[in-house]
Amino acid sequence: MAASYHIFVKEVLAVCDYVEGLMDAGARGHFIVAEDNTAAKHALNRLYSSNTTANSHIHALATKLLKCRFTLTAIGIRSADNVADTPGWNRV
Repeated sequence: MAASYHIFVKEVLAVCDYVEGLMDAGARGHFIVAEDNTAAKHALNRLYSSNTTANSHIHALATKLLKCRFTLTAIGIRSADNVADTPGWNRV
């Protein structure tokens, strides 16, 4: 059975997986991600979360970023501007 995580943790995991995937594919430099979850945005910018699951993924990403001298910035956007949330807008 898959673990059920709070949306904050899911958002952090998605960003970590995405950035690690970009790095594995050869992307380099400064990564800027748009995040509509304020708690996730702050955790990613601090490179720390009090949630152990989120923090372990953030720590793994931070280690990889620091080793390669890359940086990550999470910027806040409104949920209405997040195209990834579009499928959920029409739910009843």
